[in-house]
Amino acid sequence: MVVRILSFVVDRPKTVIVTALLFVAIMATGLAQLGMDPSVKSMLPRDTPTWINLERLEDLFGSSEIVLVTAEVEDLLGAGTIAAMATMEEELAELPDVDRVVSPLSLKYLEADEGTFTPVDLIDADNPPRTDGERDEARRRILSDDLYVGSIVSPDLKHVAFVVMLTDDFDDTSVAYSVRNVVDRNELKITLTGLPITRIAVTDGMKGDLKMFLPAGIVVMILLLVLSFKTWLGAILPLLVVLMSVASTFGLMGLVGEKIRLVTVIIPVMLVAVANDYGIHLVAHYLGSVSSNPDLRKRLHVLSAGITTVAGFLTLTSHVIGAVKVAGVMAAFGIVVAFTLSLTFIPAMLMILPTPPVAVKKFAGGLAARGIGVFCSFLKRYGKPAVLIAAVFTVTAGSGIRHLNVDTDPVRYFHAEAQVRKDNEYVNRVFGGSAQLNVVARGDIKSPDMLGKMEKLQEFLKRNKHVSKTQSLADAIKRMNRAFHNDDPAHERIPDSRDVVAQYLLLYENSGGTDLDRFVDFPYEHAQVTARVNTTSANALRDLMHDAQGYVADELNSDEFPMVTGFVSVLGVLVQMVVRGQLISLGLSLLLIFLISAVVFRSLVAGGFVVFPLAFAMVTVFGLMGYFDIELNIATAMLAS
Repeated sequence: MVVRILSFVVDRPKTVIVTALLFVAIMATGLAQLGMDPSVKSMLPRDTPTWINLERLEDLFGSSEIVLVTAEVEDLLGAGTIAAMATMEEELAELPDVDRVVSPLSLKYLEADEGTFTPVDLIDADNPPRTDGERDEARRRILSDDLYVGSIVSPDLKHVAFVVMLTDDFDDTSVAYSVRNVVDRNELKITLTGLPITRIAVTDGMKGDLKMFLPAGIVVMILLLVLSFKTWLGAILPLLVVLMSVASTFGLMGLVGEKIRLVTVIIPVMLVAVANDYGIHLVAHYLGSVSSNPDLRKRLHVLSAGITTVAGFLTLTSHVIGAVKVAGVMAAFGIVVAFTLSLTFIPAMLMILPTPPVAVKKFAGGLAARGIGVFCSFLKRYGKPAVLIAAVFTVTAGSGIRHLNVDTDPVRYFHAEAQVRKDNEYVNRVFGGSAQLNVVARGDIKSPDMLGKMEKLQEFLKRNKHVSKTQSLADAIKRMNRAFHNDDPAHERIPDSRDVVAQYLLLYENSGGTDLDRFVDFPYEHAQVTARVNTTSANALRDLMHDAQGYVADELNSDEFPMVTGFVSVLGVLVQMVVRGQLISLGLSLLLIFLISAVVFRSLVAGGFVVFPLAFAMVTVFGLMGYFDIELNIATAMLAS
């Protein structure tokens, strides 16, 4: 079959070239449909309990994701500041992907009276405080409730937050740019954070990386090939094959509706590193032998190299995460395209291009050839010491694996001076973060017993160093009870009677209070406890989630608190899936490569010779990542592929 293919290429080079270019052109039409999706939630299999619980939470209480718009102000209670805040809140609330906006202007303060209470605006934008007395009273109101301080306003009243709660079907790009357009028109000093904002920053970073690293890799490849072959012919042909394989692969992704994700963004660089090998082998053989009839046996060895590479990538289809499966299939497709073009397009081009005799002469006796010869002679003479040195180096480097940090923190994708990272650190410091854990309660929500359990859960969560603030319906009921008793702090507790709780809620609703649906559904069958979290580290979030689940099971009732969820649960679970799936894929790839090599060379020893360098390279890479404190996350885990 190989002989027939080669004969056809030699006899009809122009036909082969036109066919190859036509194929790539057709595949490249999909590039126009290719999009990007940096979301980690979209990579989670939809049949997992984590995904199902998150969907249930959003059905009950709306999207669990927020954009946090924070402003640094000189005078929170100044008329100009309040007017600017009111304008911005109104414009944010009108955006199509926004469900509501929570800010000091939308929150209610319970004005106490003997035997009753009245919800009033915490800050009245239509009637801002003007006298010193009014300003002092407004300041007292804001600082009197822990629900506000540290989550909506800072204790020094110099920082204020607008919690932009999103609809279920929001679009990251639409949200990020529409919110930014609103705040850019405002005179306040604004910072934007939240996972949608971070994901857009990741998308922009992915685009920038592709624009920078792909050309850089190509330039390096060209320089090395020109230096090795002493001719532009030896550089241009493998380069064309790489570019054609990248265009075909990403074009296929666009045609089938796949997007570039965190685990697929490295495919172009991987193809630059791997897909040019077959063309380089063929050009090197051509320049070395100056023959129009290539040695088919050497071609067979190139074929076996292509088969093992494809097999290695296809083992990713065993991964539990769909996006990783897609990455494996697409990378394998790119290798197949590159290999096929190397066997057809490059020989066809060599048939119609003139042979560079000077390059052939220099290649045959050039520096690269002499260097390889010297190195081979050294290995033949000092083989055992060389193997020992390689083994010692691998063991030494591999010992760094024990320091390897397996984690995923979207914010840490950016360097310390990146604005998105600085903004998140600022929000974590001042407002306790922009991510949250959600625990859903089910049952008789008005029951003092249920409210008491929510309060106990909040007290437990607060003991975690990554939880900055907790909120639930229990907080609102305690505040109502205090206001009902003439603002007496001694009554800031949950009433003993269910009827009293029901009366408080009815009074609050009839008095104009409309903000409790963040914590409870109106049949009062479900409620949620929220915990503001000051980190997006997957390990920390997973530990927090497991601690909350353990406390519910041991101290409360899993039937009454059936879901510990929120977006933080996605990160925690996803990292485990990626690492576990990657380890399985690596084991399968090494096994397949060993078997294929053993069959091709008809020797188990030869198969071992092929696999051992790969295994040593993997151990070395992961060990060095441990030594240099490079996080093994969703993106870097793909390096071993």
